[in-house]
Amino acid sequence: GLAALTAGVDRIAVVYAEVPDGARITYTTDEPELVEALHLWAEAQVMDHGDHAEHGGSAGQTEPG
Repeated sequence: GLAALTAGVDRIAVVYAEVPDGARITYTTDEPELVEALHLWAEAQVMDHGDHAEHGGSAGQTEPG
């Protein structure tokens, strides 16, 4: 999880965009291990932050809210 994200931070693209209801941060990588680590991290964020947190994504990226 976090160890993989820390080690691979330079191989994850991060894009911030404002949207009508707030903002979206998109994390993108082609490395399956980092994709899995991002998905685990995003799920933890949703659990920690409750109903106002959102998540989505597709193969190779995840978009926690």
